[in-house]
Amino acid sequence: MKPVLLLPRPTHIDKSLGELLATSTRVDVGVAFLGQDAPKMLEAAKNLRLVCWLDSGATSPAAVVALQKVTAVRHASGMHAKVVIGYGKSGPRRAIVGSANLSRAALGRDTVDSQGRFEVAVVVEDPGTLLGLSEWFEQLWNDPLTKEVDDAALQKAEAAWNRRRKERKEQATEDESTIPHLKNLELFEIALEWARSTPLIAAIGHDAVEFASRIDPATITKAELDQLLRYLAEWYPDIGVVRQSLDEPLATIRGSFKRMTDTTEPIVDRLRLEMNAPNRLRGFGVAIWSTVLYWRDPENTPPLNQRSHVVAAELGRADGMAKQASATTYGRWLLLAEELRQEWALPTLGHVDRVVYAYTEGLTGQWPRPVSPADPTS
Repeated sequence: MKPVLLLPRPTHIDKSLGELLATSTRVDVGVAFLGQDAPKMLEAAKNLRLVCWLDSGATSPAAVVALQKVTAVRHASGMHAKVVIGYGKSGPRRAIVGSANLSRAALGRDTVDSQGRFEVAVVVEDPGTLLGLSEWFEQLWNDPLTKEVDDAALQKAEAAWNRRRKERKEQATEDESTIPHLKNLELFEIALEWARSTPLIAAIGHDAVEFASRIDPATITKAELDQLLRYLAEWYPDIGVVRQSLDEPLATIRGSFKRMTDTTEPIVDRLRLEMNAPNRLRGFGVAIWSTVLYWRDPENTPPLNQRSHVVAAELGRADGMAKQASATTYGRWLLLAEELRQEWALPTLGHVDRVVYAYTEGLTGQWPRPVSPADPTS
């Protein structure tokens, strides 16, 4: 029997799933719950068959409708497995069996919900085990309790999905940790409207986002680092200490950028590793790194800085968020930012930062800069 490969983290499962989908001529998926991004996650699959638990309340009906347009989808109540089987010309060649559903959080793609998320899976390549899994799926696909997805099933699923979301919202309302609005309500509403109506990259600054996104950690030069520092100085005028990073050897600079841009690891783990590394990049703390990563991934990586602390304090949520930023503090900020995103009905975590920016600017009498028609948009 061939040994199995252990996938101990959501990001490892996500990577192996991508490889399986891209290299298989046919794919069978038996996964209980589908998040709204499931169609995008499976877009590389060829000749796909999928069975899910549609009326669970945890499967997105919109995802199922989108998948129905491109593949065969059936549903079975109580189907709680998480199995993906990839086939080659001679039959099943690889399978992933584990705990993760097809959702951003389960596969480590959600910056917030993936924090503290424990998932595990194994890659199976043993011919006998693969044959058994293939037979299991065939029985599931043809079981009398496995049904085609029709309008009635989708209506039932929609009701279950909405009911579950309503219950979660009501629970949050009853919870003592329910997030209030910021103290200056008029200013908050202005900041919220600005963040909602302004394209995210334009609100951040197109040049900084474009430049940070182009940096190759393996080949970054001191000239590029110097330009990056110039963009950072626009956000953090008192940035003198960060400029000492230019005195570091290129090997140190590149090593730190490689560690911090390794998206196979959760961002909190990357920050913790970098902050404790003996050859860390001097001058680059959590605020600076989180800003650089924000520019590289505007939707999912809001920076942690003094503005964040101001807002957390006004909300009465500054406990555990010491002003001396750390990887742990950043993890707590991500959790709070996700609560704020939902409370404020914002599309991404990046928009939360823009509300924080606009509100704190307003507190000092500065209003968010207007975005002219000539500004690039996202």
